[in-house]
Amino acid sequence: MSFMSFDYAMRAADAALQFQQNQGQNIKDTNARAREVGTGNAKRKDELVRNKIEAEYQSKSAEIKKDKAARLAQIAEERKKGAQLAQWLVGGGAMLGGMIDGIMDLAKKKDGQAPDAEQMGISNEAIDQGYATSFRISGGTGNSEQGAIVAFDPNKGNFNLVGMNTTDGTVRGFVQMSASDMAASILDKVKDDPTKTALLGMIDQGPPAMFKREHFIEPGVGESGASAANSPVGRSASGGITLSPALRQELFGGPNGAPAGFFAEGSRVTSERHTTETGSVIEAGAAAGSDKGENMIAGLLNNPARLSTTYGPTAKNILGMLNNEKIQNGLQITKDTVAKTEQNFNDNKLLDGVGIGDVLHKAILKPLGTALPQFMEMAKVAKQYEEEHAQKLAEYEQAKKQAAAAREKLQKLETLLAAGSNS
Repeated sequence: MSFMSFDYAMRAADAALQFQQNQGQNIKDTNARAREVGTGNAKRKDELVRNKIEAEYQSKSAEIKKDKAARLAQIAEERKKGAQLAQWLVGGGAMLGGMIDGIMDLAKKKDGQAPDAEQMGISNEAIDQGYATSFRISGGTGNSEQGAIVAFDPNKGNFNLVGMNTTDGTVRGFVQMSASDMAASILDKVKDDPTKTALLGMIDQGPPAMFKREHFIEPGVGESGASAANSPVGRSASGGITLSPALRQELFGGPNGAPAGFFAEGSRVTSERHTTETGSVIEAGAAAGSDKGENMIAGLLNNPARLSTTYGPTAKNILGMLNNEKIQNGLQITKDTVAKTEQNFNDNKLLDGVGIGDVLHKAILKPLGTALPQFMEMAKVAKQYEEEHAQKLAEYEQAKKQAAAAREKLQKLETLLAAGSNS
């Protein structure tokens, strides 16, 4: 072997040995890293297992707490119902919660009627002074058989609406509105109507919307602060709140055939004569004005309060208004229709003063008088149990949320363990 060949062989052997040594070190390093990874994975898996065990404990505890809270809420509800039933039995009738005050009010009334504040009371004098109007509500191309009365009560300062069938005289019901609510309803209808600038100018747009002080005059104050007693604007036979003549005319219309006001102008018609090409003359009716007010009232009477025996004074007052010639003319009804209304009221015992209050007085108030101390004590207990039930129900809802969160955490840990990863 030549020297060059030997030298080459030595170098090749050294290179092979170095490669082998490098490979061996790489294997050692790889094994070391594998051991580290394996140890790390084992630690992480161990940590996940411990976390899972803890999560299982927390989830089970949360479920137990939830079930306990549910049972306590159920017990509280049963206690509440039991106390309410006992209260009902002691009191002799349905006198739960806020009804106590109402029952005591009824005890003071001998005629079994709803409170005076809920009754309608429009006098014929108020109608004659221009505080009321009536009309047929339009239907299709003409007026329907449904009619409405709108009146302002100077004594209470509110507006009263009555809906009725002008054919059979049936009164569908009534609605009472505060002056502020009426002003807001009117404002909504006329705020963009250039033909209603006068009426719009009488309303303070607020909020809240209300008729301006100079047009909605309280006792003792007339226009520009003048005394109502000395001012024709502020004077009222009833001594109550008055509307200025301008507002009265805008809302209810003027006397002696003057144009109808906002409420009724859509149902009024004017007679017009036309000559045809053949020379014959025909008469046709045309609406006297906008029907916005009429539509507004029809909407407000969509779901009125129904007359019942508790509203005897209101029924009498409505009958009194229907006997007024001005109201009859607006509704386009005759005295025969009014007679039908009166007969309907009598058939339903609306005018004889026998109402639900009398029944309550006999069935409830007399037993209550002999058991009032027990009743009040049971009312107190029932209130406590009602509050306890509300508290236990809130605790149950909170326990449900905590149990759901614990279950979600456990499910995530189980998913990580199944995947062999902590990500």
